[in-house]
Amino acid sequence: MALGLITLSLCCFLEACMRFSIDHGGWQRLANPGAYYDPTCQDEYWQMLHHTPGWKDSVRVHSSHEFDADLGWTVDGREKNKWGGWKSPSYPLRFDGKPIGVFGDSFVFSTTKDGARLPDYLAKEITEARILNYGVAGYGFDQIVLTFEKHAESLQGQQALIGVLTTDLDRSVLSVRSGPKPYFKFNDTGELSVQSAHIQENRAYFETHPVQPLSYLATYLRINIPRHWAVWVKKEPWNCKVDQKKKINAALFQRLKKSCETWDIDCSLIVFHAPERLHLRNDWRNQLIQDQAKALEFPLIDSAESLNTQSNPSLLYGPDRHPNASGNRIIAEQIAQALSTAQKPEEQQEDKRHKEQTGPE
Repeated sequence: MALGLITLSLCCFLEACMRFSIDHGGWQRLANPGAYYDPTCQDEYWQMLHHTPGWKDSVRVHSSHEFDADLGWTVDGREKNKWGGWKSPSYPLRFDGKPIGVFGDSFVFSTTKDGARLPDYLAKEITEARILNYGVAGYGFDQIVLTFEKHAESLQGQQALIGVLTTDLDRSVLSVRSGPKPYFKFNDTGELSVQSAHIQENRAYFETHPVQPLSYLATYLRINIPRHWAVWVKKEPWNCKVDQKKKINAALFQRLKKSCETWDIDCSLIVFHAPERLHLRNDWRNQLIQDQAKALEFPLIDSAESLNTQSNPSLLYGPDRHPNASGNRIIAEQIAQALSTAQKPEEQQEDKRHKEQTGPE
């Protein structure tokens, strides 16, 4: 009886500590939404993040975003050029040359200043082309595919680079992140069906989607027991909903391939890595990208190959865990070299004639 009362009292005390931390920004370990939900597969983490003092402001905004009823959010329309890409005032867009659309998340858009973004360095490397920056911070692979489809008609017969950060694959099972986002599920016929009816302006969405579990302690134990069992006992990396992520993203790669063929766009995949994942070559995300690229005959450019050749790759990332200016430059050089090698001889001759006619910029 005494042991039961002690246990009950301890549980009540822990529950009170958790609620105080969450409501008032107390102990950071208990106030962190990641202690209760997994950000790679649970919407509740992101919903809770926007209601927790001390943590809701930690969502880093890489650029001014505005609401988009189809994609969830996009860069400020006032900062877009007439092709719908980011307007870089430090590196004005050329109005001649073949367009190359560059799609992805913040690793494409970049967190550096204008002039030092990845597409800016690409424009300096590929001087005969018009580089279009369609990257948007926080996007999952599903949003990247939808963005490509949105601009595919204007790129018909041209070229596109589809940037995929390995953890973008996790985001494809979420319906909310920086804000409500589209996601895909399989319909009765086994085909992908986009879900976007829940998308609304961020403030209204988060006000109507608070996360208040009956017991924070029970929620804490429900995620941390299997998490610690996997990491400390089975010596395996913790992952959740991996089968669902694999199925959804494999179908998205197939959808992307079909769109590239429909609009006759020469599509290549660019793989990006967070600094702590730069040497993780055999996790399920890398393997899925490699397998899909091979099966669907996507040219694949892995940024790890150029970054890992440097003496200290960690110096190529900024404090926000994104490539800094030097990292963007090195990746851009790798991409330009790969595209040049893949060019047909007649295309190389045409580019050479173009440079001779236009001269240096």
